[in-house]
Parts: sequence; structure tokens; C-alpha cells
Amino acid sequence: MKKFPIFVLALLTAVGAANAAVSVKLSLGPAFLSLAQYNSALTGTFDYYRAAADSVTGAARSLHWGCGCSGEIIASIGPSLSLGLGAGCLRASRESTLSYASLGFNTEETYRPKFAAIPLSLTLHYSYPLGKSFRLDFFGGGVYYLTTFRHEFLVASNFFSYKQTQDFISRTDAFGLRGGLGLELVLFHGFALVLEAEGRYAVIPEVRGDLTTQESLSGSSAQNTVHNAFLWIYNQSEGGQTYTRMVLSQNQPFGSSAANIRKGQIDLSGISARAGIKFTF
Repeated sequence: MKKFPIFVLALLTAVGAANAAVSVKLSLGPAFLSLAQYNSALTGTFDYYRAAADSVTGAARSLHWGCGCSGEIIASIGPSLSLGLGAGCLRASRESTLSYASLGFNTEETYRPKFAAIPLSLTLHYSYPLGKSFRLDFFGGGVYYLTTFRHEFLVASNFFSYKQTQDFISRTDAFGLRGGLGLELVLFHGFALVLEAEGRYAVIPEVRGDLTTQESLSGSSAQNTVHNAFLWIYNQSEGGQTYTRMVLSQNQPFGSSAANIRKGQIDLSGISARAGIKFTF
């Protein structure tokens, strides 16, 4: 990160020395994220309780859709080529609630995942004119993601009025790739409307953070915070079927029913569609 401001200064110095055209593009729109492993474990947990509990209500709501915004400074480096330096935001959140009855007791579980990222990008653009007013923009490059993954897990049961709340926060970073296609409509000199679609690839291989747990049972309560907790993914069998499940813990799950235990990943890969404006100086 310390090298990033130095690179920005060097790029702006080079652009100024070459007297190159500079554009500023601002855009926002919906974003789709894979988050495949997390979503698979969330769905698997709900399916597991349907097989193991006496009765179940609620449905897993996968965390896929969010929103994103982007700002980019683009400097020409040739007749059709330009180099862009960008930053933005990417956010997604969703809540799922599961209620089930087992052995005469009722339990409700709530899952609240929240994901946020700040992408810092270096992108090469190729512009192709379509008449006087339209241009195609083919772009691709590298991205550095500063990410925050927060997961709240709540349990409430009528078994001795048991309650538990887990609050997990993981902050990390990852490198990735981006590429896409944009359409620019030039309304007048120096101003254009922009529509663009972008694909991205990036994976955080290990989700580690701080986990705070609060528990209460029959009127007594306790709180504990551990560092270096992980999102664990594992398989659990029930009724001849195998289900993908997850747990937030410093130590990996144990027991004869837990198999194929691995540390969970956060897959940022997906697509975005944005609309915006572009100023050229």
C-alpha cells in the first residue's frame, strides 16, 4: 500500500509531462458476487436441519447481489490506448432465519453476513469509435482489494432460555483481475454517458479474524473474544446424505460426524453492471 501513492504521483507526473488528455469517469450499479463456498455452506446447513430436526421453517437466502461504485482517472498513452487508475466500493449483505424443533425444544438461528471491499485498480483501455457519438471501450487490468467480511450468528432456544450471539469480523486483502466492455455516448465535447459491464476474478484463500461470543443460560451470561478465529467449512452426514456446513471458531470442528474439514474462502469473482458519466479535459 505504501507504493500506491508513489505510483499515482509518478503517473500524474508522466501525464503532465506528455500533455496527454485526461478523463474522469464516475459510475455505479448492481454487482453479483460468487461467494460460492459460503453460500453452499449456508444452504447445506438449512438442508441438514430439514433432514435432522422434527420440523423446520425458513429458507437460506444466498448472499450474491450487492452494489458497487467506481471512480477512475484515465490518461491517454496513444491514439486508442489509455491507462486508468481507479478506486471504488463493493458491498453486499443479506439475512437468513432458520427455526426448527427437536426433542421438544424450539430453536431459532439467524445468519447476517455482510461483505464490503475497496478495489484499487490499474487498467488498460482500448477505445474503438462507432461514428461521431459512440465509442466502445475494451478494458482489462489488475485489482487490489481491501476487504471486510462480517458475520453475525444468533441463536435463541427455549432450552433453559439459552441465547448465543457470535460477531465475526475479518479484514484482509487480495489481488485479482478485471475486464469488460463499455459503451460511451458523447453528448458534447468533453462529456459522455457511460454504460459498462465488468467481470472480476479474486479469491481470499483464508478468512481469519476476531470472534466475539456472548452466551446466556438460565439468567447467567458470559462473553469471550478470540483472535485468529477462522471460517471453517466441513461435511456432515445425516440420513445417508452429506451436507456442507460451516462454523466460526479458533479451532477446527471435531467429532466423527465432521469430515473434509477445510478453511473457508471468500470468492469475490462475479460481474458488475454500471452506468455513469465521463469528463475529458
